[in-house]
Amino acid sequence: MVKRAALATKVEALYAALARTTRDRTTPEVQGDVTLRVVMLGDPAGIQAALTDLPPGEVVVAVTDVGRVGICSAHPAVNAGRLLPDALTVRGSKGGGRPDLAHGSTPDVPAFTQGVPETLTTTT
Repeated sequence: MVKRAALATKVEALYAALARTTRDRTTPEVQGDVTLRVVMLGDPAGIQAALTDLPPGEVVVAVTDVGRVGICSAHPAVNAGRLLPDALTVRGSKGGGRPDLAHGSTPDVPAFTQGVPETLTTTT
């Protein structure tokens, strides 16, 4: 049991490292003073890691191929708790959270990822 727990911890650390690396290598889209990164992840286990330790002014949207979504905002004018529901509602999904961090899900990942920059433009 101890070995299994140790292995599980190592796997979680690897997912986190992969998610952060994927985030950092994703080409950002700059809208005024907001830097937006839409990060596609293969596993929901990496969402939280992709949404931590953002530089000031950055907004990260982490999406998995199964439709789990998270948004973190390190920009004072971008409220993740409003941005995510606005982006999801247009696509018939739900989600929400705090001004700095929000979670949700969508059945239409491609439409959501294409629509986030538009939604950001209209909410800032």
